[in-house]
Amino acid sequence: MSQALFGRLMASAEQAGTPIDAPDKGRWIKKRDDADIAVMAKAESQSLVLGRHSRTLMVSLDESRYYLMAGFRLSIAVVDGFELCDLTPGLFALAVLELDLDPVASAATIRDALEGRYNGVAGYNGHDLEEISNLFPDILCFRADNNFSFTEDIVRSVGSYLAHTYEHGALPISKETRNSLARIFETGNKHLPYALILQGMLSFSWQSFYLEVYRCIENMYPLSRLKRLSSSFPTNIPLRDLAILLEKELAWRPREEEALAAILRECSSSTLKALHAAMCATSPPNDLHAASAKLVYSTRNELVHFRPRLPTLAKDDDTWDAQVRALVDCLDEIYGACGDVFHELQVN
Repeated sequence: MSQALFGRLMASAEQAGTPIDAPDKGRWIKKRDDADIAVMAKAESQSLVLGRHSRTLMVSLDESRYYLMAGFRLSIAVVDGFELCDLTPGLFALAVLELDLDPVASAATIRDALEGRYNGVAGYNGHDLEEISNLFPDILCFRADNNFSFTEDIVRSVGSYLAHTYEHGALPISKETRNSLARIFETGNKHLPYALILQGMLSFSWQSFYLEVYRCIENMYPLSRLKRLSSSFPTNIPLRDLAILLEKELAWRPREEEALAAILRECSSSTLKALHAAMCATSPPNDLHAASAKLVYSTRNELVHFRPRLPTLAKDDDTWDAQVRALVDCLDEIYGACGDVFHELQVN
């Protein structure tokens, strides 16, 4: 691992026209302790790449779990579930190699750090961690709190952290919407498509954010029809698998606006009223489910289809923010009520 780490530094310097002397000689970071060596040798890791610069590695060993984040801002406030801790040589090496992090230091700086310092040179007993970590992008190191179950999932953990630290994100997402996002990442149903919510939150446009949340709700559209079907014809597979089978073999899919109205019945009256208010300024009608579904689906069509007869959506940030928040709140309640029913085999 040391060879790969220092090889990455030397390759970067050489590519910039500054080869490092004695590239075949041993160089390493001074070890911290045996426990840290065990992390390098035995830990399981999972990476999440959000773009060219923002990357996260989850490292698990026994009862300990760490999140190593490159390209993220350090929160000035405490984020529940994350305890900031010192980066160790083992965790640093894993982050660089597993996340494929390139050096950010100049070739001259790399040369100054490495040249003339290697195994066999008098007095050399390894590099200090800070000397080498400063040559790479900043890496935040957090120990996950096992009392928060969402920290077992890398997508939910990154989503939670970003919701709490989004102040400088691409969109002017309000504090109220960030709170809704944090809540759904931290306490939402396990079957939620969290990757889509995270993808929307990282978008540079409200329209994309809206569509990603809509897609999460869309995933549940077959539920009401298949529940009725399975009451007459019991199935030995989860309803979601039945929906996949019917689409594959019969090309069947539910009508979207109708299915949306049906699935919105799983939302509380207050959440549904907030959705209608966000989508339309008029007073709510008697059939709030159908009216809200029509508005949500109409917006979806205007975003997805590019046709001369469809107007270009022009909404301010506050309007988009309210609509996305209302959809997120509906999504949370829909999956809370039906996520297990749809995704898991129900035994009577």
